[in-house]
Amino acid sequence: MESGRRACLNSRCCDCHYTCGWRLGGYSWVLNHTRHKGEKMKRRIFSAVFILIGLLVLALIIHIKSSDNINTIELPEEIIVLKFEFTNVFLVPINDGYVLIDNAYEKEYNLFLNYLKNKNISIKDIKYILLTHHHDDHVGFLNKIVAENESVRIVLAKETAELLRKGKNNMENGGGIVNPTIYTLFRIKQMLTPSWNLTFPPYIICESDIIIVEDYFDLTSILGINLVAIHTLGHSSDSTTFIYNEKIAFCGDLASNFLNWAGANYSTLFNEDINIVYESWKKLIDIKIDTIATAHGKSFHIKNLENSIFKNSQSNIVKLF
Repeated sequence: MESGRRACLNSRCCDCHYTCGWRLGGYSWVLNHTRHKGEKMKRRIFSAVFILIGLLVLALIIHIKSSDNINTIELPEEIIVLKFEFTNVFLVPINDGYVLIDNAYEKEYNLFLNYLKNKNISIKDIKYILLTHHHDDHVGFLNKIVAENESVRIVLAKETAELLRKGKNNMENGGGIVNPTIYTLFRIKQMLTPSWNLTFPPYIICESDIIIVEDYFDLTSILGINLVAIHTLGHSSDSTTFIYNEKIAFCGDLASNFLNWAGANYSTLFNEDINIVYESWKKLIDIKIDTIATAHGKSFHIKNLENSIFKNSQSNIVKLF
């Protein structure tokens, strides 16, 4: 420091307005503002990274939506699709009301009631509930419907009836996630929703319920519409597909239009045995179904199954149970 000059620490720097300068002899000399520039740089980098992540997430969402909307088919106007968090539920009109195909998680019951209210449908207008299988996202509020509509009749496979009594997804037959990528997404879903435990309120069948025991069961005379049930195993040991007007297959989780970008190839993320799934796909292909109305994703043409069969391997499945 030059002799006779007074140094003032903690004076406001006229350049950056931070307390970082020495004022010497009436002249302002700015020291190296490394700390302040570093803080500014960190904020800029953080903002840039945040924006980049946002753009990547947006691009991923657009990609997911576009990839799962290829070759989709609109269902006939008379069929009402109720979309829940992950599950599609269908209302099909009959002479005196509606047939409900599946339901969703128990927590989504109020949303279901709102859907009915918005469409001017009473819960007592539901005359039959058809179940494709026993999993929690397909039977969650079954008991609540029955409690408010005691005359409703449940149509289900014999094994579905047995599994509903247990109140949880069957794990005894093993099974797994279709590939490692989707397995990772599945685990993320579990971490984000710790209450998701694959359980549901148990249901005990009553005398008026209709039990499907044959591999091919014609429900036309019962429902008053052209509808048959066939066993289509693989996703679960009780999987049933309901075929409407010989063209539309309400297949539950036998196939999906969800996560195809991650390698699902129109299979559902979980399956007990993918090879048995493909045998069931062959059933639908052989009887010349036109449209797959899946519980997960938009409806699509049967050709998508024809083009995707055997693309997934049982050896690639990540074991879950």
